[in-house]
Amino acid sequence: MNTVHIKLSGSYEAECDGYHSKARNYVSPIPPLARKLLQNGYSATDEVMVTRGDTVCFIGDTLQWWAEKQISEPENDKLAVRKYNFGVVTDD
Repeated sequence: MNTVHIKLSGSYEAECDGYHSKARNYVSPIPPLARKLLQNGYSATDEVMVTRGDTVCFIGDTLQWWAEKQISEPENDKLAVRKYNFGVVTDD
């Protein structure tokens, strides 16, 4: 298993190996970037490490796990993690 290193810039921009994702409307940039990486040949079973500067924010979940999520932090500051399935976000 390889490790994919996603680097956050602030809370709403992410980059990995030249691929970028910029979030809008309080949505995490990590899941869209994971989907983009999968579309470009990365392995679904690769482990993901997310950092901001020298700080490790997340480690251990697979690229597939991240790709299947839609994560948002709406105005009430409560983190919402929902399933993402072919562009449809559900509460499952």
